[in-house]
Formats: sequence, C-alpha cells, structure tokens
Amino acid sequence: MLSLITSCNSFVDSPIFFNFKPTLKMSSFRHLPIYSDDSLISSLESPGNGELKLLTHLNAENWANNWLMHISDESTPNFDEHYYRDFLNMLSVAPSYTSKEFFYLGFFPKDSRNYEGPRYIGVFELIHPKRTFDTIMIMENPHYLDDPSDLIVFKHQIIHLTESSFVFFRFDKLRRPEQMRYFLEWMHM
Repeated sequence: MLSLITSCNSFVDSPIFFNFKPTLKMSSFRHLPIYSDDSLISSLESPGNGELKLLTHLNAENWANNWLMHISDESTPNFDEHYYRDFLNMLSVAPSYTSKEFFYLGFFPKDSRNYEGPRYIGVFELIHPKRTFDTIMIMENPHYLDDPSDLIVFKHQIIHLTESSFVFFRFDKLRRPEQMRYFLEWMHM
C-alpha cells in the first residue's frame, strides 16, 4: 500500500503531470457565433442605384444570428414560430451554400431604416446550363413587422434583374412547409 502511495506522489510531482494542458480542436465546435463588425457595417450601407444589394453568406448568417437573438430576447414581443425556423434554416444553409453559383440578395426598400438591416434576405442559385435563377429560401427582418409587406416589390426587383440578365426566374423550391407563405404570396401576385 505504501508503494502505491509513493508511486502516485511521484507521478503528481513529475513534470509530465504539471505540463498537461487539455487541447480543444476547432472541429469540435460546429457553430460558434460570428460577429464581424466590418461585414455587418458594410451590409448596412444602402445600395447605390437600386433596392437590391449583393451580400455574402457571412452577412446572411450574421443577420440571421442577430435577428434570432433579437426575437428571443425577453424584452421583445412574442414572435411566430416561422421566424425562428427561417433564422435557424439560414444559419444551417449559409455555411454550405458558399460557391459562386449561390447568391445572397438583401432587399432595402427606399424608405427603410438601414440600421436594422435589409427587409428581406433571399438565397438564390444560378443554374448555368438551364439559365435559371432559382430561389432557395427567404427570410424576413423582424424589425419591420408593423410595416406593410414589400415582398411583391422584392419579387419584381428580382424579375427585373433576371430579365435584364436573360435568365429565367424560378421560385418552386419555396414550396417547402417553412417557406410556403413566401411561395403563396409570390404565386398569387
């Protein structure tokens, strides 16, 4: 018994024990919050000559994260479940749709308050062989709930963009349950 105690004490006193530092691999953290002030500030700038602004996937992910934090704060009123789904879907979609075929467009209406971000952010895929600009998903800024909807204006801006680029505009992928409200509004207007 005495030999066991002395061997344990010698191990604790050894330099191997004191130099032990636990290491964490970055791959073990799948999603860390991304707070890039520069990218958010640049996405606040109003587009020069139109209402659409090209964003990066990091901008969309940052806005989704910030809006999710806003609606889950205790001081904000209750929000419908679809807002949470939209923001969580964007947080899962943005890191994987980063190639040059995917576009993130922010819609800034002319009378919008730019410090609260774009009114809508849409994720689109350009399919070169078919010459189609396909809508993958849309999320809405929760700060504009009391304002009238500008979703139709957003659609018309995208249609104008696609017609001037000689590509076809599609939004069939919005038929998913979490995006159905956007599909129905675009379908009937």
